[in-house]
Amino acid sequence: MAAEDPLALDDTAAGRKLSARSIILMTLVVLLVAMFVPSINTGIRQIQQITALERDIEQTRNEVEQLQDKQQQLEDPEYIERVARQEQHYVRPGENAYIVVDDIEDDASASAQDKVERPMREQPWYIELLDSLKSVGYATKDSP
Repeated sequence: MAAEDPLALDDTAAGRKLSARSIILMTLVVLLVAMFVPSINTGIRQIQQITALERDIEQTRNEVEQLQDKQQQLEDPEYIERVARQEQHYVRPGENAYIVVDDIEDDASASAQDKVERPMREQPWYIELLDSLKSVGYATKDSP
C-alpha cells in the first residue's frame, strides 16, 4: 500500500479546527439563550400563577353556587319554619314546647366529662395559696 499523503492528514486536522465564523455563531447562540432564559422563567411563573388563580376562581364559583342554593332555601317559608323549629325551638301559637333535660345523649356526654380526673384538695385553694406564699417568704405570719 502506498504511504499516506501528509497533506491529506493536515486537511482533516484543519477541518477539525474551529473557524472564526463558527466561534461567532456559537457566541451568538449562547447570548440568545442567556437573553431568553429570564423570559422563559417569567413565563413559567406566570403559567403557575394563572393555574392557581383558575383554581381559586373555581372554588369561588362553587361557593357562589352553594350560597345561591342557600338563598333559594331561605326564600322557602317551609324551610324557614323547619329551621326555626329545629334549631331555635320555636313553636306555633297554641302549641306547648317541652325541653327534656335528662336526655340519653346528654348522659353520654356527661359521663365523658365525669371521666376527667380532678385533683381533690385537702384545704381550700386560698389556704394552699397562703401556705405556698409563706414557704417562699412573701406572706407574713399574721396572715390568716
